[in-house]
Amino acid sequence: MKKILLIIVMVVTILISLAGLVIVINGSLEMYPTAEQIEKSHIVGWGLLIVGIIATGIDIVLMRRKDR
Repeated sequence: MKKILLIIVMVVTILISLAGLVIVINGSLEMYPTAEQIEKSHIVGWGLLIVGIIATGIDIVLMRRKDR
């Protein structure tokens, strides 16, 4: 049961990382965003990307410990 939960958490963290990457690449999805909106979207995108990568790394470490 814990293994399934860890796999679900890994999938969610990977999706969070991908969402952050999309936000960083695309920026604000408005027609004519202001510089402030672009800056805010980049901050949020990088935040999601960093948190997602860290959470995925923690999940991988936990999965390896459970296998031993």
